[in-house]
Amino acid sequence: MDMLAVLEQRKGNEVLFPSPYTGKPYTRQWAHNAIKEYGSVVGLDSLYNHWFRAQRLTQLGNEYGFDRDELKAFSGIKKDETLDKYAKKIATYVQKMGLTNTPQS
Repeated sequence: MDMLAVLEQRKGNEVLFPSPYTGKPYTRQWAHNAIKEYGSVVGLDSLYNHWFRAQRLTQLGNEYGFDRDELKAFSGIKKDETLDKYAKKIATYVQKMGLTNTPQS
């Protein structure tokens, strides 16, 4: 089933992706627990929700040239200090700002 079919089925419903167990939306805690469980299964005990966000924002910066403001618009991150953590991982940002750290993923 493709995404458009799913969206069409869910039309008029409050929750786009309800839990099959409760019918309610998935929560942040549910996502955290599921990701931690997956991490321990694959041997990555430090796997957590924000790791995925960090990977995507770093990719957008390094592969597509997103600058700090574009990352902010894309991610919706409000805190500058949080956004700076991700921006500093981008090669062009590091070069422009004259930082000595190399980008990490």
